[in-house]
Parts: sequence; C-alpha cells; structure tokens
Amino acid sequence: MSPTTMTLPIDTEIESWLAKNAAAQGIKAEQFAVEALRRLARRPSIDEVFADVQAEFEASGMTDEELGHIIEQAVTEVRAAKA
Repeated sequence: MSPTTMTLPIDTEIESWLAKNAAAQGIKAEQFAVEALRRLARRPSIDEVFADVQAEFEASGMTDEELGHIIEQAVTEVRAAKA
C-alpha cells in the first residue's frame, strides 16, 4: 500500500504535545502522529467492544428498567461499603 499525504489543521497545543512525545521516543513528530493515528484506527469501536455484552443482555429478556435498578443497587452497595 502506497502512502497518502494528508494535511490536517492542528492547534499549537497538539503540535507541542506531538513534538514532546516524539522527542521522548527519538522520532519526528510526523512519524509519532502517523503511529498514533495507526493505533487509533486499529482500536475496536465501542459497539464492537460491547457486542457480546449487548447480545447477552438482549438474550436475557431483562428490561432496561430492570438493569437500571440492578446498577443503582450495586452503586448504593459500593457507596455504603466505602462509608
């Protein structure tokens, strides 16, 4: 696959962050940015991450309200344990 060039507007804060992190790795900011974009592009979406959980929830027949109640109860228990 041949590389494609893109021009992206970035603010000075991001430019500084890229330069700092690139320097820490001993590479150019452009290379660091490409590697960061590559890592981001390979990450699964939130839907992909939770696909199994969503399928199990739907198969359980539980309603959103029932799940909400279980979550509220768990939060209450955790807060009580911390108190």
